[in-house]
Order: sequence, then structure tokens, then C-alpha cells
Amino acid sequence: MKWRNLFLAVVGLALLVLVFSAIFENSNSKLGNSFNLFTIFVLFWTVTSFISPIIVGIRLFRKMKMQNSFLYIFLSVLNLYFGGYGITKLLSSTVQKDFHTAFFLLLLNLIWGGFIFIDVFSENSAKKINQGN
Repeated sequence: MKWRNLFLAVVGLALLVLVFSAIFENSNSKLGNSFNLFTIFVLFWTVTSFISPIIVGIRLFRKMKMQNSFLYIFLSVLNLYFGGYGITKLLSSTVQKDFHTAFFLLLLNLIWGGFIFIDVFSENSAKKINQGN
């Protein structure tokens, strides 16, 4: 069940990227010149960054059983994608800017994604959380 949900989450992410890339392929999109793929990326990144600590907090402190949930696994995949892709883009950028804040936020995405991934695929995490330890 976990592996199937992980596969579906990766396929869902790939479909999201493909659909939005196809819609906003050129800079003169139907929604205006300023509304492009980068806007969608930042919008999804912001929503993912705000939702992640809330969901993890609910999972840990209220002892909710979301370990096999597709949305929980999809949130992990989104965090790992945004963190990895964003840090890769920042480090490969030729423009020298002060990007410490963005780097820190993207690193947080990697940490949230890794934490959720470990929580889902660790055999003992569900037992420990459900027992209250």
C-alpha cells in the first residue's frame, strides 16, 4: 500500500509538472504575461511549505494514523521535489545574490520531506506514535 501510494504520488507530481509546463510553455500565456510556470511553482511551494509543519504536528501530537495515506506521502514527495529542485537551481545559478533565506526555506522542505518519508517507511514509527512514546 505504501509503495503503491509512493508510485502514485510520483506519477501525480510528474503529471502536475507536465500539465503546467504545457499550459505555460511560452511566456505569453492566456492568463497574462506575468502569470507563468514560475508563479505556479512559487504558489505550490508556498502552500506546501505552510501545510507541512501543520500536518506533521497533527500526525505527531494528535496521534493520527496517516502513515499510509496518499496525501501524506504526496506531501513528502512535493517537499522533496521543491527542496531538491530549488536548492539545485540556487546552487547552479550564475547570478550571485544573497539567497540565504531561500536556501534555508528549501532546506526545510528537504527536512520535512525526509521526515515524512522516514515516518512512512519506517516500520517502528507507527508503533511508537500509536503507543505514545
